[in-house]
Amino acid sequence: MLAPIDASGRWIPDAPLVPIDLAHRRGMLHRGVWLHVLSSEDELLLTKRSQRMKTCPGTLSIIGEHHSGRENDDDTAKRALHEELPGLARRDHVVHSMLPLRPTPRWFLYDYPLGAGDAVRRLDRCLISEYVVRLLTNTSQSLALIHAAHEQEQEHESSDFYFQNLRTLWHQLNREPGSFCAPALLPSALMDTLSDLSRIHGIRGAAFINRSSRRAGRVPALPEAYDVTRVVREE
Repeated sequence: MLAPIDASGRWIPDAPLVPIDLAHRRGMLHRGVWLHVLSSEDELLLTKRSQRMKTCPGTLSIIGEHHSGRENDDDTAKRALHEELPGLARRDHVVHSMLPLRPTPRWFLYDYPLGAGDAVRRLDRCLISEYVVRLLTNTSQSLALIHAAHEQEQEHESSDFYFQNLRTLWHQLNREPGSFCAPALLPSALMDTLSDLSRIHGIRGAAFINRSSRRAGRVPALPEAYDVTRVVREE
């Protein structure tokens, strides 16, 4: 259940909690987190969404979770790691650290296109806090742990998981945006993320991304202040 927030990102006092689907159907402002999971080889985890998902079936995305009620960002991030990646979270000596990517959350404002048999558009108005999860295990070890736990789950939002080299991912985001969820917005947002991984966190192999971003003179894909004019509508 989601707790509504106002345009400043604050919880609305005494506002009742609402189901996730209802919040998206009404375009209610709410909070969430993204987890950018990096193997010891500094490759980034991507998920492939199940074909059964109402939004973005069969596309690439990242680990995300909504706040449950009025929990804080750190608690949501920890819960997301345990619920979405139990194969990593429940093993010792796998997760090295989990830290905020940047100090200020950003708004993900997106209207998903109507799917087959869907009568109501889903309106995402989520204030996103992003976290960097560093693993002690390499790419193949991390994938083995993720897949082993995934096979035991009853319901699957994701059909598969991949770790991607940052340089390769940067080019994929530029050249194949349609392979990602919310293609008019998420690829640009992830390019911002890759740039910040280099600029703020010094992730090796990402320095060229920061240089490319500066040369292109890009502006952030996601706004820090709520701006209804930034809502992306895809038909």
